[in-house]
Amino acid sequence: MKTILAILTSESFKSVGLVVLGWVLGQAKDWFTERREHRKAVSRVLADLLEIRHQFRGIHFVLQELKSLGFCKN
Repeated sequence: MKTILAILTSESFKSVGLVVLGWVLGQAKDWFTERREHRKAVSRVLADLLEIRHQFRGIHFVLQELKSLGFCKN
């Protein structure tokens, strides 16, 4: 029966370990890439929503100013 040290130092164990490590690193890369793409999409949506909010607030401000000057009755 082989000892644990002999198994850990064998070439086949090293090969399998490196394959598993490569697979894990590939999965991690995919996860980070997907996460980055998701964050980009969320950032674009938030920027668009902030732009819409800015436009509505600008329209509201202009209407308030027109009311104060007497150009608008509502």
